[in-house]
Amino acid sequence: MSQPDENKINIKAVVDRLIGDVEAWGESHHDKESNENLGVLGDLYWHIQSTLCRCARLTSRYEGSMNACGKIAIDYLKMDLEYVRETIEECEKQDAYKRG
Repeated sequence: MSQPDENKINIKAVVDRLIGDVEAWGESHHDKESNENLGVLGDLYWHIQSTLCRCARLTSRYEGSMNACGKIAIDYLKMDLEYVRETIEECEKQDAYKRG
């Protein structure tokens, strides 16, 4: 996985600016807007996951470049899966502690 060139547009910053703030502050007006933005971010996340899953299926292809594309996608999906599992476990522990 290559590092982005410093001269290229920082796509993450562009997406953050387009979507807007997604974190709640505990203020009704701001949180309503950030929750709407979070929905947009969720839609984008689903789109990215779906694209990676389609690419991951290319590992079954015999063409070297297509197979390589699939392997790169699988690497990203594995990283995502591990991060999501850890986050869910952490949130469940915090929730159990609150209920405890």
